[in-house]
Amino acid sequence: MNAGVKHLWLVVLFAGCPPTAGDCRVGTANQTPPESLLMTAGLPQTFSFIVDGPACELPEGALTARPVLSTPSGATVPVTVARVVQVSQQDFFASSIELDLDVPALEPGTHFLQVFIEPTLGAFQVPIFVAANRRRDAGFVVSFQEVCQRPARTTAGTQFCADRDAGFFAFRAGQRTSMPGVERLLTAGNVAWAVGRSELRRYEDQPDAGLVQTGATTLLTLGTGGWADEASLIVGNSRYDFVDGGLERRSIGLVSGTRWTEGQRVLSVTPGSICNDLSFCVVNGSGARFFALDATHLWLVHNLGATSDAPEFTTMRLLRRPVTPDAGDAFSLAIPPGFQPMKSAPNELSAGLPPLLFSMPDAGPRRMLLLNQGREGTSVDLLSPEVLGASRDWLFLAGDAPNELRVIPLPLSP
Repeated sequence: MNAGVKHLWLVVLFAGCPPTAGDCRVGTANQTPPESLLMTAGLPQTFSFIVDGPACELPEGALTARPVLSTPSGATVPVTVARVVQVSQQDFFASSIELDLDVPALEPGTHFLQVFIEPTLGAFQVPIFVAANRRRDAGFVVSFQEVCQRPARTTAGTQFCADRDAGFFAFRAGQRTSMPGVERLLTAGNVAWAVGRSELRRYEDQPDAGLVQTGATTLLTLGTGGWADEASLIVGNSRYDFVDGGLERRSIGLVSGTRWTEGQRVLSVTPGSICNDLSFCVVNGSGARFFALDATHLWLVHNLGATSDAPEFTTMRLLRRPVTPDAGDAFSLAIPPGFQPMKSAPNELSAGLPPLLFSMPDAGPRRMLLLNQGREGTSVDLLSPEVLGASRDWLFLAGDAPNELRVIPLPLSP
């Protein structure tokens, strides 16, 4: 089933009460279930719902609820109705239905819960994101003699850290190599781009030879921010492409926002718009801003339905890559309750940025969710929130000791 169809969270099928209840219609208190739920794999959980009820008092014993829980494979899992009651408001000119469901322990993945409230009062559907707890087993731990700041890494295995004196250093197989004068270092695959104050260098990390310089040029640019993949680097108002063994520069103008390359075009996202370097822009709606960019999707977030009391982002919008300025094929996912993206969009990307959601201050212990949209739907992993760096290929988290770094290859395997 298409993911855009699977995530129609709420289906309202309200009808009248039984004839014995008289002229009785469902109220309009606008009490609806959440648009998504979150569980940790292997742990049962009880969920409570409040939805609109009828504007009449139902006979005792007439109210029932029938939950149906579907797994990612399409199998069904039994759910227990712990409580279902009608609560009157304003002498039954309106009422609500309070419902408690005991959901058993589930495997990781996106499950779908449907609840049918009888007698024919309505039905709703809500996805349950079941997160795998990967706090301790994800990736591997690397130790250094000092704290690794602004970490980066190639897929061939060379680790980079900012030098506390100046520049960066490269670390591989026990050897430490200084890279003085480097102010920013961006990696993509086995390629590393070293950006200095006036010079740009490109390296390839080769299995036998290690880091081999494949290009260098004088850096002519204005502004900050950047993007890098294996073939191109954007910094300021310039794009540098690796062509025929050398680096070629072309101006892209003062393209603002979070930028990246899609083939020959440079795209950018600003709140509410997607633009390219030809100054063609389309309105992206509802002040949507950049959230993440992985190998298959551009992720945006916006706050449809938010209020002044709850201004947080509510929805993620996914655009399949390659992204076109008209937004192309897109669908939406609800942000799990109690979580939000980073407060501001980044202006520098190393071939991408994984979709990360962080628990809100009033949502208990700090947690972080790593999302991935695959062929089987949305997968969610629960990780430590101490993020030190991220790119398309890697996620860097703080280790148990100050000089340790937990390195997680992306996409994260089960």
